[in-house]
Amino acid sequence: MTPIRKKFLPYALGALLWSTTPALYAAQLGKIQVLSKPGEPFLAEIQIENIQPGEQDTLKARLASKEAFAAARLSMDPQLSKVSVSVQRKEGSGETVVRLSAATALEPGFIDTLVDLSWAGGQVAREYTLTLPVAAPTGPSIPEIAHRAKPCVA
Repeated sequence: MTPIRKKFLPYALGALLWSTTPALYAAQLGKIQVLSKPGEPFLAEIQIENIQPGEQDTLKARLASKEAFAAARLSMDPQLSKVSVSVQRKEGSGETVVRLSAATALEPGFIDTLVDLSWAGGQVAREYTLTLPVAAPTGPSIPEIAHRAKPCVA
């Protein structure tokens, strides 16, 4: 390697790292948490991580398009048509989240979804599987049944 290349190489690597660094600190979609109980109107929140100064006001979230679902080899569950998506700042903690909500409960099971987050400086999409639990049985519990039973005497 020539002396000129040896001197140039560290600068070239530095420039490359400097140019890719902003992407490392871009906003990201984090963990999802389903907050609603079975039978309640659906509510879930997704953490937004690494928000940079100035990005907060330009954040927008939505469910990805049908084409994006197809490209990700996911089928768009019909229940997702009931779900609205918004970016909100939580009171108290000031944490910014993507809120997924519906006026009614969603059917129990697993729903694959694709959430798209965009802002003035970029865009990111992430796949999530919503786990919607089955409601607990409402009949009498085993101790109640045992208490009602009368012993058999032979």
